[in-house]
Amino acid sequence: MLLSLNDFSHIYLYILFTSHHPYQIITILRLLFSSIHTCKAEKDRELDGFAPIPKNETEVQQIIQGVVDNVHWQMSLDRKTTALKQLQGHMWRAAYASGQVKGEVYADVVPALRKWKEAGKQLYIFSSGSVEAQKLLFGYSIEGDLLEFFQGHFDTTVGPKVESESYRKIADHIGCSTENILFLTDITKGKHTCTCMSITLS
Repeated sequence: MLLSLNDFSHIYLYILFTSHHPYQIITILRLLFSSIHTCKAEKDRELDGFAPIPKNETEVQQIIQGVVDNVHWQMSLDRKTTALKQLQGHMWRAAYASGQVKGEVYADVVPALRKWKEAGKQLYIFSSGSVEAQKLLFGYSIEGDLLEFFQGHFDTTVGPKVESESYRKIADHIGCSTENILFLTDITKGKHTCTCMSITLS
């Protein structure tokens, strides 16, 4: 049975806090979410649902609940803080490795990937999700490890998905002209601009 984000958050944090270095982990978590101790803290405290992390002297279970509540609060605001992304990354790695989470792919994905590979096509991924997240999703998918089908991965470190320059950078990186690359995407914004610059999106 797969766990919900809330359930896994509790289990993951409990394992962290009961490991060999619980106080070190507490310190790291506090540093990750140190915004509550800065000038931004006062503004955060005024927001609905603000969930502060309890002090170190508090019982472990209460600290865990406080961190979980804080994480969910930040996610509800769609925050893109480095701290949140780092903690999410740690959780994803543990969740995928433990088998509690698997990447879902449609039934026609593997046959298509296999067909393209057999035809000599080089396949890459460009996603708003980090390269690490991509590798976890396809490396621990419901169809097994699919990473063998891809020659490389790109994320928004090359630029936004809606800007043509991002696609030019990818083309330069893999050493191929944009005229010989087909980008498959579900984003229509910026598609016209890319098409006009000899970048084919479908």
